[in-house]
Amino acid sequence: MPLTTQQILEAFYQKNGQYYTNIMAILDNEADINLVYETVFDQLEENEIRLVFEDESNEIPAAFLLYRKQNRLMMTYIFKEIEHFEFNLEGCLWDYPEVIELKPKEIAELGVVLNQVILDQDLPLEIHGLEKYSVKMIYQSEQDQIVFDDQQVKRVKLLAYFATYGFLVIIAGLALVGRSMFDTEYGLVLGIACGLLMMAIYLTIGTIYRFRHIYCMHQNLKRERMTPNDIYWNTIPKKDLYGIPMLFMGLGLVSLLLSLLGLMGIIA
Repeated sequence: MPLTTQQILEAFYQKNGQYYTNIMAILDNEADINLVYETVFDQLEENEIRLVFEDESNEIPAAFLLYRKQNRLMMTYIFKEIEHFEFNLEGCLWDYPEVIELKPKEIAELGVVLNQVILDQDLPLEIHGLEKYSVKMIYQSEQDQIVFDDQQVKRVKLLAYFATYGFLVIIAGLALVGRSMFDTEYGLVLGIACGLLMMAIYLTIGTIYRFRHIYCMHQNLKRERMTPNDIYWNTIPKKDLYGIPMLFMGLGLVSLLLSLLGLMGIIA
């Protein structure tokens, strides 16, 4: 028989100020898992973390770490090692409404909140990976905290698409112009070099001055949803922030050198 909401609610209870559950003992049908997630989600407040111990129905010391944030639920099953339960921040998953990995910023937020809950409630829980996801990752400058309206958000996304794909069109156009002007392949290379250098300079300026569309461009390159009103620069690796402009700068300079040597007849 399928579980009911009432049965799920009764499976989660408090005793001596701590939370317990026997949900694993009564959960026989995988079809009931979504109902369990929905019921647990409704019992938590926004940004609440709750450690729920398995009761005596389970011989192995285990617990659920529950976390609700922005209409998502994490319900992670963890085990006890000697004196403490072990929880690894690496590879955390949202379980509801869909299974998806937490973003680095979300993991950093979870680490900060969870660490404070452990201290406040004296929970027998040890966090692994906290040093990797530091509080610096959720730092926002005053400029990034300004909320854009819908029109500004659309503009930022359009500029992000331009930074991602627009320069490809510009580079192709400059290559054709260079080819037609000098009537040689080195003219084509010169056009490509100019386009690459323009792109490198544009990305470098955007990175230094922290333009939002450059942040969104990096999100787009990683196939992530662009969030113009949710900017956290510290979540982007510096090798991506500065490495991509430097790569195009290097390619542009090499192409420029080759094209000039070719146009001057120094190389054939």
